[in-house]
Amino acid sequence: MKKVNFILASVVFISTNIFALNIDEAVKIGLENSHRLKGSTLNQNVADELYKKAQSGYKPTIDLSYSLSDTTQNNPDSDSTPGLASISLGYNLFNGFKDKYAIEGAKEGFKTSIYQKDALEADLKLEIQLAYIDFLEKRKTLSTKKEAVELVEKTLKDTTAYYNQGLLAKNSLLETKVSLSKTVQDKLIAKSELLIAREVLNRLLGGNILPNEDIEEIEFELKDVAGVKELIKTGLQNRSEIKAMNSTIKETISAYNASKSDLYPKVDVKLSHTQADDYMYDDQSIASLNISYNLYQGGANEANRAVSMYKTRIAQEKLETLKLDTILQIERAKEAYNLSLENRKVTKDGKEFAEENFSIMENRYKSQLEKTTDFLNARLSLSEARIAHIKSLYYIYSQHAKLLRVTQE
Repeated sequence: MKKVNFILASVVFISTNIFALNIDEAVKIGLENSHRLKGSTLNQNVADELYKKAQSGYKPTIDLSYSLSDTTQNNPDSDSTPGLASISLGYNLFNGFKDKYAIEGAKEGFKTSIYQKDALEADLKLEIQLAYIDFLEKRKTLSTKKEAVELVEKTLKDTTAYYNQGLLAKNSLLETKVSLSKTVQDKLIAKSELLIAREVLNRLLGGNILPNEDIEEIEFELKDVAGVKELIKTGLQNRSEIKAMNSTIKETISAYNASKSDLYPKVDVKLSHTQADDYMYDDQSIASLNISYNLYQGGANEANRAVSMYKTRIAQEKLETLKLDTILQIERAKEAYNLSLENRKVTKDGKEFAEENFSIMENRYKSQLEKTTDFLNARLSLSEARIAHIKSLYYIYSQHAKLLRVTQE
């Protein structure tokens, strides 16, 4: 079987304005201003602090204290109130491996937060790209709608002249005016849709979008894309969501292992020194070794282990579901991309046929060999064919962006 390499389609930006915005810059600005991504970064900081907290189990504890004691009650002849200052150093020698697994679990939790942030960043990147592409499509559609209005206005002038010369009936003139009215309405709708698309992109960029004319067009160079099997292999290896779920599974396994610490004794050592500010009291230094073992805690420990085990199984089931969903997403994205390429060819032919048909109809109409209705229909077909061709181009852009997202390339 011939192997097809996964070559990313290149994007070429064309602009004479050095201050113009291109799609890469839009993604960069959007990510920098995304509150969702900033929130994810804070979640990552939380996970990092929890990891540091888990490491504290291997460090000693140090306590300082100072107390005052009134001894007059037990010794009426004495009115001393001695102050006692003490310092103690404690260290856990063995905790049933609880600290070890707590650190491992916290480390996996930190990894999960990183992968979740990567997944969110990929989602935001796609969202910005799609909004950018939608804006370009709406802008191009509006330009085509304006051309359609100009075309019908020209037709109305010709129709009016023919009507004044008595070559056409009034209904032909009215049909042209109705067609112009409909075309103007379509242009207004297209203008409104462009404004909405601009605001959507503006929101994603944090309100820093440039004026319409400063947003660069993109030109897409089509190249080979790998087969479905290769894409699935790439996606399963690269997807941050899958990496995050694998880390979650490891974290729950660590929690299960940590919950078994009650099966082992606990060993602690403590050193303390107490000094009084009254000469009648002697200083005291104590070193102690404490070994404890819990025989029974009402079934709480067993329940904790069962909970951790079930959480692991739940995460494992979610992982398998996620893998199946990823495979389906890749298959759909690949099929949609292939369809967009075929659709581009079809709309290209349709546009060429519509242009040739309109040219013929226009000449025949000027020679009064075609009805006004047929000529207007030819004009409408031309406008629809041009818009369909425009949409097919931007559909390729959007489907390619989605394909890159589901494989996380």
